[in-house]
Amino acid sequence: MPFRKVDARFADPKALGILVPMGSRTLVVLRPRSLPWDFIPTRCDVAAGINEFPLFSREQAAVEARRVLKSLEASSVSAASPVETACDTAETCFQIRIRSDAFVWLACHRAPGQSFRPIVFACREEAEAAAKQTEAIFFPGPNAVQDVYFNTQNFAVSAVEA
Repeated sequence: MPFRKVDARFADPKALGILVPMGSRTLVVLRPRSLPWDFIPTRCDVAAGINEFPLFSREQAAVEARRVLKSLEASSVSAASPVETACDTAETCFQIRIRSDAFVWLACHRAPGQSFRPIVFACREEAEAAAKQTEAIFFPGPNAVQDVYFNTQNFAVSAVEA
């Protein structure tokens, strides 16, 4: 299995964090440490410009956190990358997404203390280059080992902005 669960204190700089912020209604955040963006679960329609970031109860968030890791592990076994680029019909809005069993996870700006905002890349080439960096973490390959950790208490998180 290319994903190795580790304690956050011992995770390497390229680790993937699965974060569940404090609060009775919360997000689940996928945080690749080596990249400047996070992934937030969404029900989105890029073509229509609709992004909805669902909030979860603490219990639902814990379930979803485990579910997304299982989905990433299944992708690595099936050799089908969960990373994709998407664009609107006019090809003016390019984004990076991670597909899991339950959600599409949208790349969002990471800016502690500020709202999550979806990242829109200027052109297809820029989005594809960013997707390639993302794929190295979310689809590491059969001979790679990707550290992954869960954090439910000790981190800064942005608010939600659709």
